[in-house]
Amino acid sequence: MLQVVDISKKTEDITEQLFESSTNHGFLFVKGHGIPQSHIENLFKVSAEYFALDQSVKDKYPIENNIGYTSFNQEQLDARKTKDYKEAYNFGPINSTTGEIPIENHPEFFQKYNDLITKTNFYLFEVAKQLFVHLLKTLKIDKDKIPEIAKCLTGDTHTILRFLRYPQMRSLKEAENDDIRAGAHTDYGLLTILFQQEGQQGLQLNLNKEDDQDWLPIAFQPSDDISKEGAPLVVNFGDLLQFWTNGTIKSTIHRVVIPETRLKDRYSIVFFVHPQDKTSLEGWESKYIPKDEENKPQVNAYEHLLMRLNETYS
Repeated sequence: MLQVVDISKKTEDITEQLFESSTNHGFLFVKGHGIPQSHIENLFKVSAEYFALDQSVKDKYPIENNIGYTSFNQEQLDARKTKDYKEAYNFGPINSTTGEIPIENHPEFFQKYNDLITKTNFYLFEVAKQLFVHLLKTLKIDKDKIPEIAKCLTGDTHTILRFLRYPQMRSLKEAENDDIRAGAHTDYGLLTILFQQEGQQGLQLNLNKEDDQDWLPIAFQPSDDISKEGAPLVVNFGDLLQFWTNGTIKSTIHRVVIPETRLKDRYSIVFFVHPQDKTSLEGWESKYIPKDEENKPQVNAYEHLLMRLNETYS
């Protein structure tokens, strides 16, 4: 079972849980986020309405520079498997302070929901910033250096809000990997934040790299008090953070499989958090983090992202 971490608490109250989650599982549940259940429900409603549009409408905004619409079988997250049968829409670029996006560059459908999208981005950036500072303190980074490191989540980043739809599989039967909706992969960025929906499970983790048949299903975690906030968010740490901390923080392989019922679409809403493009990925000074090896590639955050995107879409 994953740790449930309350980010509204002081760091010293959650240090043990956060250290275990980041250095072992690479995944955790986050509560204390303060996002109302009504907001989350509205967000999923808008997502379903968008994906119900005629295909010709969605195809007018094909993905470019990681923003726009991705059609079925366009992505291949696991090179060993067939391409992923899903569709998605990526929003960006996102203002890391206000949550705003240049809405005029996105489909007309979304323009009437600009406030909802902006508020979602704002909420999730605040969660990311809060969690990141907790993490820096947990790893015993010099407190005088924390504000400077935390600035990487302000300004221009390649953070993306993504709507996803995995269609029902009643009439579709693939030749192979019929149960896989998104192939086994790790995420590219700093961290990823995922909204949960009850009855929409399918996310699985591979905590044993020596056995690609050993998968841990992630069960729905209900809210402690639905009148205050929605269900805990699922958060995982990405390749960039693993690279940055020289392997101390784990970027865990995960995938999406078909739930027990094949007769229902699965919708997912994800926030992929990236630091400023020019952020140096030299390791932090900490008793928990090994020194950079001499042959460690000298790349910044954007160069790291481009490398991973090329692998996915090539």
